[in-house]
Amino acid sequence: MARGRKPDIKDNVIPLTVDGRSRDPEARKRESAEQAAALKPSGMPKDVARFWDDVAPALAERNRLDPLFVWSLVELCHCLAKMAEYRDAFRALGETYEVFGRNGKQMKSRPEVAQFNETRRTALRLFAEFGMTPSAARALNSAVGQGDLFDDFDDFASNRVT
Repeated sequence: MARGRKPDIKDNVIPLTVDGRSRDPEARKRESAEQAAALKPSGMPKDVARFWDDVAPALAERNRLDPLFVWSLVELCHCLAKMAEYRDAFRALGETYEVFGRNGKQMKSRPEVAQFNETRRTALRLFAEFGMTPSAARALNSAVGQGDLFDDFDDFASNRVT
């Protein structure tokens, strides 16, 4: 048994990484925020940039933010900003309005409601693409691939009966 001062372990230990990223949760959050900031396009409107700042680090933390996907994420952020704008309009004006005509009093849906619904459908499709719904996340996490049709062809050919 050696005697003397114990070595300072902190100086000579290299933390394990996953995909080149730290396993420490705080370090991963920092790295994700840095990646999101580095990929953030310039010139985004403030309301869209606010959604980028919320969504992009979370996607980066799950390795779903790639330079190739930046414009899809920007579109998602635009959808979210537009939906927030429509929601504000609904709070101020309501979702319906009344008209009086020869058929009497009728309740009509505001045009913004149809626009909101279309924007919401687009956002939901983009959510699924990024694995941001429970079923899409399950599918992305369990995607092991179906393999190739001819993966076992050599085995089949060698066992052929002549």
